[in-house]
Amino acid sequence: MVSGPAARTAAALAWAGAAAVTVRGVGGAVRTAQSLAWLTTVAPAGITAQADASGTRCVLVLPLLREQTIIGEALDHFEKTAAARPGTVLLVVTTAREEAERAGHEQHLPDLAHAVATGASPGRVASRFAGLLPRDQLLALADRCSGRPYAQCAERARQALDALPTTAELAGALCAQARGRGVDVRHLHYPHPHGAMAHQVNYAADRVLAELEPEERRRWWIGLYNADSRPHPDTLAAVAARAADPRTRIVQQSALFTGNLAEMPRGLAGATAAGAAWLQSRWTLAREIPRLHRQAAAARSAGRPVPLAHCVGHGLFVRGDVWTAWGGLPTETMNEDLALSFLACAAGVPIDPLPVLEIGDAPTSPLALIRQQSQWFWSYAQYPAMSRLAAARGLGTPAVRWWLTATGLGRGALWLGQSPAVAATLALPLLHRRAGGSPLSTVATACGAVLALGAYLGLPARALAARAPATNSTRQWGMLPAALVFSAGPWHCLARAAWCRLTGCTARHAKTER
Repeated sequence: MVSGPAARTAAALAWAGAAAVTVRGVGGAVRTAQSLAWLTTVAPAGITAQADASGTRCVLVLPLLREQTIIGEALDHFEKTAAARPGTVLLVVTTAREEAERAGHEQHLPDLAHAVATGASPGRVASRFAGLLPRDQLLALADRCSGRPYAQCAERARQALDALPTTAELAGALCAQARGRGVDVRHLHYPHPHGAMAHQVNYAADRVLAELEPEERRRWWIGLYNADSRPHPDTLAAVAARAADPRTRIVQQSALFTGNLAEMPRGLAGATAAGAAWLQSRWTLAREIPRLHRQAAAARSAGRPVPLAHCVGHGLFVRGDVWTAWGGLPTETMNEDLALSFLACAAGVPIDPLPVLEIGDAPTSPLALIRQQSQWFWSYAQYPAMSRLAAARGLGTPAVRWWLTATGLGRGALWLGQSPAVAATLALPLLHRRAGGSPLSTVATACGAVLALGAYLGLPARALAARAPATNSTRQWGMLPAALVFSAGPWHCLARAAWCRLTGCTARHAKTER
Protein backbone atom coordinates (compact mmCIF):
# COMPACT_ATOMS: atom_id res chain seq x y z
CA MET A 1 0.00 0.00 0.00
CA VAL A 2 1.14 3.55 -0.68
CA SER A 3 2.08 5.88 2.17
CA GLY A 4 3.57 9.30 2.75
CA PRO A 5 3.35 11.91 -0.05
CA ALA A 6 2.05 9.32 -2.52
CA ALA A 7 -0.80 8.45 -0.16
CA ARG A 8 -1.69 12.10 0.32
CA THR A 9 -1.72 12.63 -3.44
CA ALA A 10 -3.94 9.59 -3.94
CA ALA A 11 -6.30 10.80 -1.21
CA ALA A 12 -6.49 14.25 -2.81
CA LEU A 13 -7.38 12.71 -6.15
CA ALA A 14 -10.02 10.55 -4.48
CA TRP A 15 -11.51 13.63 -2.84
CA ALA A 16 -11.67 15.30 -6.24
CA GLY A 17 -13.38 12.26 -7.70
CA ALA A 18 -15.91 12.15 -4.86
CA ALA A 19 -16.63 15.86 -5.30
CA ALA A 20 -17.24 15.34 -9.02
CA VAL A 21 -19.53 12.38 -8.32
CA THR A 22 -21.50 14.45 -5.82
CA VAL A 23 -21.92 17.42 -8.14
CA ARG A 24 -22.89 15.24 -11.08
CA GLY A 25 -25.21 13.21 -8.89
CA VAL A 26 -27.12 16.11 -7.36
CA GLY A 27 -27.37 17.95 -10.67
CA GLY A 28 -28.48 14.78 -12.44
CA ALA A 29 -31.10 14.03 -9.80
CA VAL A 30 -32.57 17.53 -10.13
CA ARG A 31 -32.72 17.32 -13.91
CA THR A 32 -34.17 13.79 -13.76
CA ALA A 33 -37.00 15.07 -11.60
CA GLN A 34 -37.55 18.01 -13.96
CA SER A 35 -37.71 15.71 -16.99
CA LEU A 36 -40.20 13.41 -15.28
CA ALA A 37 -42.33 16.40 -14.30
CA TRP A 38 -42.33 17.64 -17.90
CA LEU A 39 -43.34 14.22 -19.19
CA THR A 40 -46.28 14.00 -16.81
CA THR A 41 -47.65 17.50 -17.43
CA VAL A 42 -48.27 17.13 -21.17
CA ALA A 43 -51.91 16.21 -21.73
CA PRO A 44 -52.63 13.51 -24.38
CA ALA A 45 -55.79 15.39 -25.39
CA GLY A 46 -53.75 18.44 -26.35
CA ILE A 47 -51.37 16.31 -28.40
CA THR A 48 -54.26 14.74 -30.31
CA ALA A 49 -55.91 18.08 -31.08
CA GLN A 50 -52.73 19.58 -32.52
CA ALA A 51 -51.95 16.39 -34.44
CA ASP A 52 -55.33 16.33 -36.17
CA ALA A 53 -54.73 19.83 -37.53
CA SER A 54 -51.22 19.27 -38.89
CA GLY A 55 -51.80 16.90 -41.81
CA THR A 56 -48.47 15.21 -41.12
CA ARG A 57 -47.65 11.83 -42.69
CA CYS A 58 -44.94 9.53 -41.31
CA VAL A 59 -42.69 6.87 -42.82
CA LEU A 60 -41.37 4.54 -40.12
CA VAL A 61 -38.11 2.89 -41.16
CA LEU A 62 -37.10 -0.30 -39.34
CA PRO A 63 -33.60 -1.52 -40.37
CA LEU A 64 -32.97 -5.15 -39.47
CA LEU A 65 -29.84 -7.27 -39.23
CA ARG A 66 -29.97 -10.77 -37.70
CA GLU A 67 -33.25 -10.13 -35.89
CA GLN A 68 -34.87 -13.55 -36.37
CA THR A 69 -35.71 -13.86 -32.69
CA ILE A 70 -37.72 -10.67 -32.25
CA ILE A 71 -38.87 -9.71 -35.75
CA GLY A 72 -42.38 -11.08 -35.19
CA GLU A 73 -42.87 -9.15 -31.96
CA ALA A 74 -41.33 -6.02 -33.47
CA LEU A 75 -43.57 -5.98 -36.55
CA ASP A 76 -46.63 -6.64 -34.41
CA HIS A 77 -45.82 -3.60 -32.26
CA PHE A 78 -45.03 -1.31 -35.19
CA GLU A 79 -48.13 -2.43 -37.04
CA LYS A 80 -50.15 -1.14 -34.08
CA THR A 81 -48.06 2.03 -33.95
CA ALA A 82 -48.71 2.72 -37.64
CA ALA A 83 -52.42 1.94 -37.30
CA ALA A 84 -52.72 4.62 -34.61
CA ARG A 85 -52.26 7.25 -37.33
CA PRO A 86 -53.84 6.36 -40.69
CA GLY A 87 -51.66 7.06 -43.70
CA THR A 88 -48.45 5.93 -42.00
CA VAL A 89 -46.06 3.84 -44.08
CA LEU A 90 -43.92 1.15 -42.42
CA LEU A 91 -40.68 0.24 -44.20
CA VAL A 92 -38.92 -2.95 -43.10
CA VAL A 93 -35.36 -2.90 -44.44
CA THR A 94 -33.17 -5.99 -44.44
CA THR A 95 -29.66 -6.12 -45.84
CA ALA A 96 -27.40 -8.29 -47.96
CA ARG A 97 -24.79 -7.84 -45.25
CA GLU A 98 -26.54 -10.56 -43.23
CA GLU A 99 -26.11 -13.18 -45.95
CA ALA A 100 -22.50 -12.15 -46.53
CA GLU A 101 -21.63 -12.34 -42.83
CA ARG A 102 -23.45 -15.64 -42.46
CA ALA A 103 -21.21 -17.20 -45.07
CA GLY A 104 -18.18 -15.92 -43.20
CA HIS A 105 -19.48 -17.13 -39.84
CA GLU A 106 -19.68 -20.74 -41.00
CA GLN A 107 -15.93 -21.08 -40.52
CA HIS A 108 -16.49 -20.64 -36.76
CA LEU A 109 -18.80 -23.67 -36.46
CA PRO A 110 -15.89 -25.99 -35.50
CA ASP A 111 -14.86 -23.55 -32.76
CA LEU A 112 -18.43 -23.44 -31.48
CA ALA A 113 -18.64 -27.22 -31.43
CA HIS A 114 -15.32 -27.47 -29.60
CA ALA A 115 -16.40 -24.94 -26.97
CA VAL A 116 -19.65 -26.80 -26.33
CA ALA A 117 -17.97 -30.20 -26.27
CA THR A 118 -15.39 -29.05 -23.73
CA GLY A 119 -18.09 -27.75 -21.39
CA ALA A 120 -17.78 -23.98 -21.80
CA SER A 121 -20.46 -22.16 -19.84
CA PRO A 122 -23.60 -21.12 -21.77
CA GLY A 123 -22.93 -17.46 -21.03
CA ARG A 124 -19.40 -17.66 -22.40
CA VAL A 125 -20.59 -19.49 -25.51
CA ALA A 126 -23.32 -16.91 -26.13
CA SER A 127 -20.86 -14.05 -25.71
CA ARG A 128 -18.01 -15.52 -27.76
CA PHE A 129 -20.15 -16.62 -30.71
CA ALA A 130 -22.61 -13.72 -30.81
CA GLY A 131 -23.77 -13.26 -34.40
CA LEU A 132 -23.28 -16.89 -35.43
CA LEU A 133 -26.66 -17.93 -33.98
CA PRO A 134 -29.26 -16.05 -31.94
CA ARG A 135 -28.38 -15.80 -28.27
CA ASP A 136 -31.20 -18.09 -27.10
CA GLN A 137 -30.08 -20.81 -29.51
CA LEU A 138 -26.45 -20.53 -28.39
CA LEU A 139 -27.53 -20.82 -24.76
CA ALA A 140 -29.70 -23.85 -25.53
CA LEU A 141 -26.93 -25.54 -27.53
CA ALA A 142 -24.38 -25.04 -24.75
CA ASP A 143 -26.83 -26.27 -22.12
CA ARG A 144 -28.06 -29.39 -23.91
CA CYS A 145 -24.87 -30.54 -25.60
CA SER A 146 -22.27 -29.62 -22.99
CA GLY A 147 -19.62 -32.35 -22.65
CA ARG A 148 -20.96 -34.48 -25.51
CA PRO A 149 -18.68 -35.81 -28.28
CA TYR A 150 -17.32 -33.19 -30.64
CA ALA A 151 -18.88 -34.79 -33.74
CA GLN A 152 -22.33 -34.69 -32.16
CA CYS A 153 -21.89 -31.03 -31.12
CA ALA A 154 -20.69 -30.13 -34.61
CA GLU A 155 -23.72 -31.80 -36.17
CA ARG A 156 -26.14 -30.00 -33.83
CA ALA A 157 -24.47 -26.64 -34.54
CA ARG A 158 -24.63 -27.21 -38.30
CA GLN A 159 -28.29 -28.22 -38.10
CA ALA A 160 -29.15 -25.12 -36.09
CA LEU A 161 -27.45 -22.82 -38.61
CA ASP A 162 -28.98 -24.54 -41.64
CA ALA A 163 -32.45 -24.36 -40.10
CA LEU A 164 -32.18 -20.67 -39.28
CA PRO A 165 -34.03 -18.53 -41.83
CA THR A 166 -32.59 -15.18 -42.78
CA THR A 167 -34.22 -12.03 -41.48
CA ALA A 168 -35.11 -11.15 -45.08
CA GLU A 169 -37.03 -14.40 -45.52
CA LEU A 170 -38.99 -13.84 -42.34
CA ALA A 171 -39.59 -10.17 -43.13
CA GLY A 172 -40.98 -10.98 -46.57
CA ALA A 173 -43.51 -13.44 -45.16
CA LEU A 174 -44.56 -11.29 -42.21
CA CYS A 175 -44.95 -8.15 -44.31
CA ALA A 176 -47.13 -10.02 -46.80
CA GLN A 177 -49.38 -11.11 -43.94
CA ALA A 178 -49.60 -7.55 -42.62
CA ARG A 179 -50.54 -6.21 -46.04
CA GLY A 180 -53.34 -8.74 -46.07
CA ARG A 181 -54.65 -7.02 -42.94
CA GLY A 182 -54.63 -3.64 -44.72
CA VAL A 183 -51.36 -2.27 -43.30
CA ASP A 184 -49.15 -0.21 -45.63
CA VAL A 185 -45.97 -2.12 -44.83
CA ARG A 186 -43.23 -2.57 -47.41
CA HIS A 187 -40.21 -4.86 -47.33
CA LEU A 188 -37.05 -3.51 -48.95
CA HIS A 189 -33.73 -5.32 -49.16
CA TYR A 190 -30.54 -3.27 -49.23
CA PRO A 191 -28.51 -5.04 -51.93
CA HIS A 192 -24.95 -4.16 -50.88
CA PRO A 193 -23.11 -6.37 -48.37
CA HIS A 194 -20.84 -3.70 -46.87
CA GLY A 195 -23.31 -1.02 -45.78
CA ALA A 196 -24.14 -0.12 -42.18
CA MET A 197 -27.53 0.76 -40.69
CA ALA A 198 -27.40 4.31 -42.03
CA HIS A 199 -27.05 2.99 -45.58
CA GLN A 200 -30.12 0.77 -45.11
CA VAL A 201 -32.16 3.67 -43.80
CA ASN A 202 -31.07 6.09 -46.53
CA TYR A 203 -31.81 3.49 -49.21
CA ALA A 204 -35.37 2.98 -47.96
CA ALA A 205 -36.22 6.60 -47.14
CA ASP A 206 -34.91 7.87 -50.46
CA ARG A 207 -37.06 5.34 -52.31
CA VAL A 208 -40.20 6.73 -50.69
CA LEU A 209 -39.29 10.42 -50.91
CA ALA A 210 -38.41 10.03 -54.60
CA GLU A 211 -42.09 9.30 -55.23
CA LEU A 212 -43.12 12.69 -53.83
CA GLU A 213 -43.03 16.15 -55.33
CA PRO A 214 -40.59 18.52 -53.58
CA GLU A 215 -43.36 20.59 -51.98
CA GLU A 216 -45.02 17.43 -50.62
CA ARG A 217 -41.95 16.43 -48.64
CA ARG A 218 -42.55 19.17 -46.06
CA ARG A 219 -45.47 17.24 -44.61
CA TRP A 220 -43.79 13.83 -44.71
CA TRP A 221 -41.51 12.76 -41.87
CA ILE A 222 -38.94 9.96 -41.81
CA GLY A 223 -38.93 8.14 -38.47
CA LEU A 224 -36.18 5.70 -37.40
CA TYR A 225 -36.44 2.85 -34.94
CA ASN A 226 -34.57 -0.31 -33.96
CA ALA A 227 -36.03 -3.80 -33.80
CA ASP A 228 -36.19 -3.67 -29.99
CA SER A 229 -37.79 -0.19 -29.87
CA ARG A 230 -41.24 0.02 -28.35
CA PRO A 231 -42.54 3.58 -28.92
CA HIS A 232 -45.42 4.98 -26.89
CA PRO A 233 -48.89 4.57 -28.51
CA ASP A 234 -49.20 8.37 -28.78
CA THR A 235 -45.84 8.76 -30.55
CA LEU A 236 -47.07 9.59 -34.05
CA ALA A 237 -49.69 11.96 -32.69
CA ALA A 238 -46.97 13.71 -30.69
CA VAL A 239 -44.78 14.00 -33.80
CA ALA A 240 -47.69 15.48 -35.76
CA ALA A 241 -48.39 17.93 -32.94
CA ARG A 242 -44.77 19.12 -33.00
CA ALA A 243 -44.88 19.32 -36.79
CA ALA A 244 -47.75 21.80 -36.59
CA ASP A 245 -45.04 24.41 -35.93
CA PRO A 246 -43.44 25.07 -39.36
CA ARG A 247 -40.10 25.78 -37.65
CA THR A 248 -39.93 22.15 -36.46
CA ARG A 249 -37.68 20.08 -38.68
CA ILE A 250 -36.16 17.41 -36.40
CA VAL A 251 -37.91 15.64 -33.54
CA GLN A 252 -36.30 13.24 -31.06
CA GLN A 253 -38.12 10.70 -28.92
CA SER A 254 -36.00 9.68 -25.96
CA ALA A 255 -35.88 6.18 -24.52
CA LEU A 256 -35.71 4.33 -21.23
CA PHE A 257 -33.80 1.07 -21.51
CA THR A 258 -35.93 -1.01 -19.17
CA GLY A 259 -37.75 -3.20 -21.69
CA ASN A 260 -35.88 -6.41 -20.88
CA LEU A 261 -34.98 -5.93 -17.21
CA ALA A 262 -37.03 -8.99 -16.26
CA GLU A 263 -34.97 -11.10 -18.69
CA MET A 264 -31.57 -10.26 -17.24
CA PRO A 265 -29.55 -13.27 -16.06
CA ARG A 266 -29.14 -14.05 -12.38
CA GLY A 267 -26.05 -13.22 -10.39
CA LEU A 268 -23.63 -10.34 -10.46
CA ALA A 269 -23.33 -10.24 -14.25
CA GLY A 270 -27.09 -9.93 -14.68
CA ALA A 271 -27.36 -7.33 -11.93
CA THR A 272 -24.57 -5.33 -13.56
CA ALA A 273 -26.38 -5.43 -16.90
CA ALA A 274 -29.61 -4.34 -15.21
CA GLY A 275 -27.77 -1.57 -13.39
CA ALA A 276 -26.34 -0.36 -16.68
CA ALA A 277 -29.87 -0.18 -18.08
CA TRP A 278 -30.87 2.02 -15.14
CA LEU A 279 -27.79 4.20 -15.61
CA GLN A 280 -28.47 4.68 -19.31
CA SER A 281 -32.11 5.54 -18.56
CA ARG A 282 -30.87 8.01 -15.94
CA TRP A 283 -28.70 9.63 -18.63
CA THR A 284 -31.76 10.04 -20.86
CA LEU A 285 -33.64 11.99 -18.20
CA ALA A 286 -30.73 13.84 -16.62
CA ARG A 287 -28.77 14.79 -19.76
CA GLU A 288 -30.45 14.02 -23.07
CA ILE A 289 -33.89 15.59 -22.57
CA PRO A 290 -32.63 18.77 -20.80
CA ARG A 291 -30.02 19.32 -23.52
CA LEU A 292 -32.68 18.95 -26.21
CA HIS A 293 -34.84 21.55 -24.46
CA ARG A 294 -31.94 23.99 -24.25
CA GLN A 295 -30.87 23.39 -27.85
CA ALA A 296 -34.38 23.83 -29.28
CA ALA A 297 -34.98 27.00 -27.26
CA ALA A 298 -31.66 28.53 -28.36
CA ALA A 299 -32.21 27.59 -32.01
CA ARG A 300 -35.56 29.41 -31.96
CA SER A 301 -34.12 32.46 -30.25
CA ALA A 302 -32.22 34.81 -32.55
CA GLY A 303 -28.76 35.71 -31.37
CA ARG A 304 -28.32 32.91 -28.81
CA PRO A 305 -25.55 30.36 -29.41
CA VAL A 306 -26.96 26.88 -30.06
CA PRO A 307 -25.55 24.31 -27.62
CA LEU A 308 -24.69 20.75 -28.56
CA ALA A 309 -27.50 18.22 -28.09
CA HIS A 310 -27.69 14.61 -29.20
CA CYS A 311 -29.87 12.93 -31.75
CA VAL A 312 -30.28 9.19 -31.24
CA GLY A 313 -30.67 6.70 -34.09
CA HIS A 314 -33.99 5.41 -32.75
CA GLY A 315 -37.00 7.59 -32.08
CA LEU A 316 -35.53 10.12 -34.54
CA PHE A 317 -37.88 11.96 -36.94
CA VAL A 318 -36.63 14.23 -39.74
CA ARG A 319 -38.86 16.26 -42.04
CA GLY A 320 -38.73 15.03 -45.62
CA ASP A 321 -37.43 18.21 -47.24
CA VAL A 322 -34.62 18.48 -44.67
CA TRP A 323 -33.80 14.81 -45.19
CA THR A 324 -33.43 15.36 -48.93
CA ALA A 325 -31.46 18.60 -48.55
CA TRP A 326 -28.95 16.97 -46.17
CA GLY A 327 -28.69 13.73 -48.13
CA GLY A 328 -30.20 11.59 -45.38
CA LEU A 329 -28.15 10.25 -42.50
CA PRO A 330 -24.40 10.96 -42.61
CA THR A 331 -22.44 7.87 -43.64
CA GLU A 332 -18.95 9.40 -43.47
CA THR A 333 -18.60 8.72 -39.72
CA MET A 334 -18.85 5.49 -37.75
CA ASN A 335 -22.18 6.45 -36.15
CA GLU A 336 -24.82 8.47 -37.91
CA ASP A 337 -26.86 9.91 -35.06
CA LEU A 338 -24.38 12.21 -33.31
CA ALA A 339 -23.09 13.32 -36.70
CA LEU A 340 -26.62 14.37 -37.69
CA SER A 341 -27.05 16.23 -34.41
CA PHE A 342 -23.75 18.06 -34.99
CA LEU A 343 -25.00 19.20 -38.40
CA ALA A 344 -28.30 20.35 -36.90
CA CYS A 345 -26.60 22.31 -34.12
CA ALA A 346 -24.12 23.88 -36.52
CA ALA A 347 -26.98 24.91 -38.80
CA GLY A 348 -29.06 26.25 -35.91
CA VAL A 349 -31.88 23.76 -36.57
CA PRO A 350 -33.90 22.94 -33.43
CA ILE A 351 -34.08 19.32 -32.25
CA ASP A 352 -37.40 19.12 -30.42
CA PRO A 353 -37.95 16.47 -27.73
CA LEU A 354 -41.17 14.47 -27.68
CA PRO A 355 -43.21 14.38 -24.46
CA VAL A 356 -43.71 10.61 -24.77
CA LEU A 357 -40.99 8.00 -24.30
CA GLU A 358 -39.83 4.90 -26.05
CA ILE A 359 -38.99 1.72 -24.13
CA GLY A 360 -35.94 -0.13 -25.43
CA ASP A 361 -33.84 -3.14 -24.49
CA ALA A 362 -30.41 -3.09 -22.87
CA PRO A 363 -27.44 -5.48 -23.28
CA THR A 364 -27.84 -8.58 -21.14
CA SER A 365 -24.19 -9.05 -20.14
CA PRO A 366 -21.28 -6.78 -19.15
CA LEU A 367 -19.34 -7.85 -22.25
CA ALA A 368 -22.25 -6.91 -24.54
CA LEU A 369 -22.48 -3.61 -22.67
CA ILE A 370 -18.79 -2.89 -23.28
CA ARG A 371 -19.18 -3.69 -26.97
CA GLN A 372 -22.21 -1.42 -27.27
CA GLN A 373 -20.59 1.51 -25.53
CA SER A 374 -17.36 1.03 -27.45
CA GLN A 375 -19.40 1.44 -30.62
CA TRP A 376 -21.21 4.49 -29.25
CA PHE A 377 -17.97 6.19 -28.18
CA TRP A 378 -16.65 6.30 -31.75
CA SER A 379 -18.82 9.42 -32.19
CA TYR A 380 -16.94 11.25 -29.43
CA ALA A 381 -13.61 10.39 -31.00
CA GLN A 382 -14.89 11.65 -34.37
CA TYR A 383 -16.10 15.12 -33.36
CA PRO A 384 -13.25 16.74 -35.38
CA ALA A 385 -14.42 14.72 -38.39
CA MET A 386 -17.98 15.96 -37.80
CA SER A 387 -16.69 19.53 -37.79
CA ARG A 388 -15.07 18.96 -41.18
CA LEU A 389 -18.29 17.38 -42.42
CA ALA A 390 -20.31 20.43 -41.36
CA ALA A 391 -17.77 22.74 -42.98
CA ALA A 392 -17.98 20.79 -46.26
CA ARG A 393 -21.75 21.29 -46.24
CA GLY A 394 -21.47 24.97 -45.41
CA LEU A 395 -23.16 24.64 -42.01
CA GLY A 396 -22.14 26.98 -39.19
CA THR A 397 -19.23 29.33 -38.78
CA PRO A 398 -15.72 28.15 -37.84
CA ALA A 399 -16.26 29.48 -34.31
CA VAL A 400 -19.54 27.59 -33.95
CA ARG A 401 -18.04 24.37 -35.24
CA TRP A 402 -15.01 24.76 -32.94
CA TRP A 403 -17.24 25.27 -29.89
CA LEU A 404 -19.44 22.26 -30.71
CA THR A 405 -16.35 20.12 -31.22
CA ALA A 406 -14.81 21.22 -27.92
CA THR A 407 -18.11 20.50 -26.14
CA GLY A 408 -18.31 17.01 -27.61
CA LEU A 409 -14.70 16.18 -26.76
CA GLY A 410 -15.24 17.46 -23.22
CA ARG A 411 -18.25 15.22 -22.76
CA GLY A 412 -16.25 12.30 -24.05
CA ALA A 413 -13.57 13.02 -21.46
CA LEU A 414 -16.22 13.02 -18.72
CA TRP A 415 -17.39 9.60 -19.88
CA LEU A 416 -13.83 8.28 -19.79
CA GLY A 417 -13.50 9.52 -16.21
CA GLN A 418 -16.88 8.34 -14.94
CA SER A 419 -15.83 4.90 -13.69
CA PRO A 420 -12.47 6.08 -12.27
CA ALA A 421 -14.33 8.78 -10.29
CA VAL A 422 -16.77 6.23 -8.84
CA ALA A 423 -13.89 3.89 -7.99
CA ALA A 424 -12.02 6.76 -6.31
CA THR A 425 -15.12 7.54 -4.23
CA LEU A 426 -15.32 3.94 -3.07
CA ALA A 427 -11.63 3.92 -2.18
CA LEU A 428 -11.71 7.32 -0.48
CA PRO A 429 -12.02 6.12 3.16
CA LEU A 430 -9.08 3.73 2.77
CA LEU A 431 -6.92 6.30 1.00
CA HIS A 432 -7.82 8.94 3.58
CA ARG A 433 -6.76 6.60 6.36
CA ARG A 434 -3.49 5.71 4.60
CA ALA A 435 -2.77 9.43 4.20
CA GLY A 436 -2.77 9.83 7.97
CA GLY A 437 -6.43 10.50 8.72
CA SER A 438 -7.68 9.73 12.23
CA PRO A 439 -10.20 6.92 12.83
CA LEU A 440 -12.95 9.46 13.50
CA SER A 441 -12.24 11.47 10.34
CA THR A 442 -12.06 8.21 8.37
CA VAL A 443 -15.58 7.32 9.54
CA ALA A 444 -16.76 10.77 8.51
CA THR A 445 -15.05 10.33 5.16
CA ALA A 446 -16.79 6.98 4.66
CA CYS A 447 -20.14 8.63 5.38
CA GLY A 448 -19.30 11.33 2.83
CA ALA A 449 -18.45 8.70 0.21
CA VAL A 450 -21.77 6.95 0.85
CA LEU A 451 -23.63 10.24 0.47
CA ALA A 452 -21.79 11.01 -2.76
CA LEU A 453 -22.69 7.64 -4.26
CA GLY A 454 -26.23 7.99 -2.95
CA ALA A 455 -26.58 11.31 -4.74
CA TYR A 456 -25.14 9.84 -7.93
CA LEU A 457 -27.01 6.52 -7.95
CA GLY A 458 -29.65 6.44 -5.25
CA LEU A 459 -31.57 9.65 -5.94
CA PRO A 460 -32.04 9.05 -9.68
CA ALA A 461 -32.90 5.40 -8.98
CA ARG A 462 -35.85 6.41 -6.82
CA ALA A 463 -37.14 8.72 -9.53
CA LEU A 464 -36.63 6.13 -12.25
CA ALA A 465 -38.51 3.44 -10.37
CA ALA A 466 -41.74 5.25 -11.17
CA ARG A 467 -41.11 4.73 -14.89
CA ALA A 468 -40.35 0.99 -14.86
CA PRO A 469 -42.01 -2.14 -13.51
CA ALA A 470 -41.85 -2.13 -9.72
CA THR A 471 -40.84 -5.80 -9.67
CA ASN A 472 -37.51 -4.89 -11.26
CA SER A 473 -36.55 -2.09 -8.88
CA THR A 474 -34.64 -4.53 -6.68
CA ARG A 475 -31.99 -4.85 -9.42
CA GLN A 476 -31.07 -1.20 -8.99
CA TRP A 477 -28.24 -2.18 -6.65
CA GLY A 478 -26.49 -3.28 -9.84
CA MET A 479 -26.01 0.39 -10.68
CA LEU A 480 -22.87 0.42 -8.52
CA PRO A 481 -20.96 -2.36 -10.34
CA ALA A 482 -22.34 -0.99 -13.62
CA ALA A 483 -20.93 2.45 -12.82
CA LEU A 484 -17.53 0.83 -12.23
CA VAL A 485 -17.49 -0.63 -15.78
CA PHE A 486 -19.35 2.17 -17.56
CA SER A 487 -16.12 3.70 -18.86
CA ALA A 488 -14.72 0.38 -20.10
CA GLY A 489 -16.43 0.68 -23.48
CA PRO A 490 -14.98 4.13 -24.23
CA TRP A 491 -11.47 3.03 -23.23
CA HIS A 492 -11.88 -0.08 -25.39
CA CYS A 493 -12.90 2.18 -28.28
CA LEU A 494 -9.75 4.26 -27.92
CA ALA A 495 -7.61 1.13 -27.78
CA ARG A 496 -9.35 -0.21 -30.88
CA ALA A 497 -8.82 3.08 -32.71
CA ALA A 498 -5.12 3.09 -31.76
CA TRP A 499 -4.74 -0.49 -32.96
CA CYS A 500 -6.37 0.36 -36.29
CA ARG A 501 -4.07 3.35 -36.66
CA LEU A 502 -0.98 1.21 -35.96
CA THR A 503 -1.95 -1.74 -38.15
CA GLY A 504 -3.77 0.07 -40.93
CA CYS A 505 -6.93 -1.99 -40.46
CA THR A 506 -10.37 -0.46 -41.01
CA ALA A 507 -12.86 -0.36 -38.16
CA ARG A 508 -16.38 -1.37 -39.15
CA HIS A 509 -19.72 -0.40 -37.68
CA ALA A 510 -20.61 -3.35 -35.46
CA LYS A 511 -24.07 -4.58 -34.62
CA THR A 512 -24.98 -4.43 -30.96
CA GLU A 513 -25.76 -7.98 -29.88
CA ARG A 514 -28.26 -8.17 -27.04
